Amino acid sequence: MNFSSGSGTATATIAYTITAPSSDPMTDASLAITGTAINFGDSETLSNGQSLSASESQLTASTTFAAATSLTVTNALSVHSGSFTSFTNRFSETPTAAPEPSSLALLGVGLSALGFVRRRKRR
Repeated sequence: MNFSSGSGTATATIAYTITAPSSDPMTDASLAITGTAINFGDSETLSNGQSLSASESQLTASTTFAAATSLTVTNALSVHSGSFTSFTNRFSETPTAAPEPSSLALLGVGLSALGFVRRRKRR
């Protein structure tokens, strides 16, 4: 994406939704801008209430949040007498831990043994 304004101010808004499987939800986001760093900004709002901002003085930003399987992202871009070549959004996914079958089997055996011992004490 090339975005420039010449001598005036140019603005654009880009909105999109990203999704992730429930077994691999998103847990953080980052924003990076490349190009000529003159009078520009990118303010990004996520539907979970988090936000990121980048400008000529801070080219990158990141945030961490609770696991989410769907996010709507709105980027508000502005350039005054300058340009930037691209902006990059990255969303990291963190797999949720699923118990191993052997762990569940051990838990079941342990609970059965506790029930058996308790039943023997009642007699």
